[in-house]
Amino acid sequence: MSKLYIELIGEGKIIVKSIQDPTLTLKTLKESRYDVIVSDYRMSKIDGPALVDLIAKAGYSIPIIMFTGGSRIEDFDN
Repeated sequence: MSKLYIELIGEGKIIVKSIQDPTLTLKTLKESRYDVIVSDYRMSKIDGPALVDLIAKAGYSIPIIMFTGGSRIEDFDN
């Protein structure tokens, strides 16, 4: 849904690549250049903050927008 919305508001000027498995992010970043990463906070295999750490430790300095369906900070306590 987010992919379609971003492409719609981008009026054909924004290309969105969707990755279903967040563990493939570094491989994808090596293959092409991206202007921004949009990520969910809660995902399978790795959560959003862990993905941010992984990207930073790999040496990428790319803006990351993280969204979530949670409405309270308590929703994210471990």
